[in-house]
Amino acid sequence: MIKGKGKLRALDAPVYRYWQAVYLSFYSYRLYVDVFKRWRGYGILYLLFLLTLTTIPLALRMIVEFNTFFNEQVLFPLQELPPLYVQDGKISLDKPTPYFIKNKGGEVVAIVDTTGSITSIKNKQYPHLTMLITSNQIHFRPPVPQLFFSQQIPGTLKEDSVYTQTLTNHTNEIFVAKKWVQASGILNMKLLADALIYPMLLGFFISLYLVLMLILGFLGQVFASTLFGLKLRFKDSTRLFAVSVTPQVIFSTLLLIAKISFAASGLVNMILVAVYYSYAVASVKREHTKMVLS
Repeated sequence: MIKGKGKLRALDAPVYRYWQAVYLSFYSYRLYVDVFKRWRGYGILYLLFLLTLTTIPLALRMIVEFNTFFNEQVLFPLQELPPLYVQDGKISLDKPTPYFIKNKGGEVVAIVDTTGSITSIKNKQYPHLTMLITSNQIHFRPPVPQLFFSQQIPGTLKEDSVYTQTLTNHTNEIFVAKKWVQASGILNMKLLADALIYPMLLGFFISLYLVLMLILGFLGQVFASTLFGLKLRFKDSTRLFAVSVTPQVIFSTLLLIAKISFAASGLVNMILVAVYYSYAVASVKREHTKMVLS
């Protein structure tokens, strides 16, 4: 037992906790020695802790972007629609047509035209058009959310992404879009999507890094034996990988949050993984050599 700060600690008890490993993984060789000698298991719990932590700001940004997209591209055109009067399958309104609805950027996103001058939603003159209402049809082209580095090129959507509803001659109603939005449950769908973003994102990263852990844990054994002459158990190799991958996880998370993309980002991530795993193995080798010499 070791006495420190009024408490006794077992010799084989870990010196560093998970939250300390998050920042110590960048520079502390003592951390990697502790991970090798005193931590237990395959490092899965630490990896889950790390990914649970780093996914939070990423998910928050994604939720903000999704809500902005949903409010501006889906709700706004609907809420700006004037009341539509449908009699015997024919649409009319008490405003001059064509009636244009523009977003905050001044781009036309919805048109109500009962004159027949605009008949197709795939109109080069209005590349951001998502809704077209004619005298007897409603055309809708679902907008694509632009999250992180994804981009939507106007006018390149496939034909089957446009949905058309033709009104029958027996249709008679007054359609008020604002009331429909409140009654349809579309706002509840947005809340559900917000709630699912974090667990889905976390599940994706956990699956990705668990696969990498299995592959690189084995390759790490070969690497440590060949270059450092150090024989690692698979369990030790995966544990070292779980901690040494921390800088790469944080780096890639910051890139996604800041929406920074460059051609060599993948290479930089690979280098970070290789460098810090090498540092982890070198730290263990150094400690092993000191024990042998002593």
